[in-house]
Amino acid sequence: MYKIKLVFDSDGLIKLTKAGLPHEIFDSVNVYISEDVYNECVIEGKRGLYEESFEIESLIESKKIFKKKQKTNKRALKILKDHNFGKGEESIAHLFFNIKADAIVSDDKKFLNFLFNNRIPFMIPADFIINLHENKVLNKKDALKVLGELKPFIKDKYYIKTKNELEAKK
Repeated sequence: MYKIKLVFDSDGLIKLTKAGLPHEIFDSVNVYISEDVYNECVIEGKRGLYEESFEIESLIESKKIFKKKQKTNKRALKILKDHNFGKGEESIAHLFFNIKADAIVSDDKKFLNFLFNNRIPFMIPADFIINLHENKVLNKKDALKVLGELKPFIKDKYYIKTKNELEAKK
């Protein structure tokens, strides 16, 4: 059975929640967020009455998404020292190393460049949909549906590339 451990930043989590990611995927994917990401997505989001904030809170309450306390990680401190990221990105870098996650899901270009340069595995939301389909967590129809809902939140080139890739698969 496919099981992957992922750390999400606010950007990736909000976009995929808005896109209607089916709750069944959480049976195959362990999703972790830091307290700072929780504060951004849920606490601040609920103040703005964003629907996805209530959805994310529900996923946490039903143990589909796991909120973890932040603990300092020496490796993360070392690679982050010359960078200026927000609390969310910094906290998930620490969380990634602390829980030995498989990858980080983000759509923040500056942060993705940092991850790439430091050889930290990552996925953008569109890649995550492909990953779910390739590992038989989402069927093609559902993957294309989520991708269609994700379209307004991602660059056209990623949408087109992902759609073409999904349509070419069995």
